Amino acid sequence: MLAHKLSDKHLLKETKKLVIAEKKLTAQVIEHLQEVESRKLYSDLKYGSLFQYCVQELGYSEDAAYRRINAMRVAVHVPIVKEKIQKGELSLSNTNLFSALNNEVELSKKEQKEIVTKIAHMSKRECERELHRVREHKGVGKRTRPTQVRTENSSHVRVSLSLDHETFSALESIQQHKGFSLEETVTYLVKQERAPQVAMLAKATRPKARKLVGKGRYIPVQIRENVLKRDKNRCVKCSSTYKLQFDHIKPFALGGRSEESNLRLLCQSCNRRQAIKVFGVSKVKGGVS
Repeated sequence: MLAHKLSDKHLLKETKKLVIAEKKLTAQVIEHLQEVESRKLYSDLKYGSLFQYCVQELGYSEDAAYRRINAMRVAVHVPIVKEKIQKGELSLSNTNLFSALNNEVELSKKEQKEIVTKIAHMSKRECERELHRVREHKGVGKRTRPTQVRTENSSHVRVSLSLDHETFSALESIQQHKGFSLEETVTYLVKQERAPQVAMLAKATRPKARKLVGKGRYIPVQIRENVLKRDKNRCVKCSSTYKLQFDHIKPFALGGRSEESNLRLLCQSCNRRQAIKVFGVSKVKGGVS
């Protein structure tokens, strides 16, 4: 029905219906994004992250993608958030404001439920005021965002950063999952990034173990070196250089051998997606490889 043909009364009525439908669709999109991430389906399309998939494949702006992904992740850990979003009672803006509070303040499940229930139907400004009161009650000052690393002694360096939404989202997710402070999260990421590369290079330069076929899961040094060189130190699926892993093309669990022709470099995300395709989501979650 064309909007310009509607009477004033019906136009207002139909507009309200559309908004309700829009909120329900947003909840469905978030639920679908959760499943896409669980299955790592974006890896099949050669995207290195869910954020890239949302921006480049689905056409969301960076801000819109960030808000949906962040809402999806907090909904996984706080069930009432998912419930309120599905009912159209909780906006994405307020969900993200609650997520920020939940990251920095230790809240019981009862407190989470009470706060989410209270900020449902609130405007963004009202929500900000309410969450500010919660922070004051908890004795928490202004939130330290990942744009600055504070120094505590002369062995630390103060830096200021400008982060894109993808990096910011990833940083917050890790900080929430690990329960780290901002400084601990940055240190953890640096060590995680360096450790696999250092280990690979160290093993590749060891002057021993020249076998061309490994025993069991062991991959001989020469084969590691050849695969690293052949695949140019990048994931062969999405070209990422982050958290690279040696993957058996024919899985070891299905009789695949540790030889150069059966090995390739995959990033952690693509490797997990490949395992899901072969063994299924439930078995991969249960630790089967």
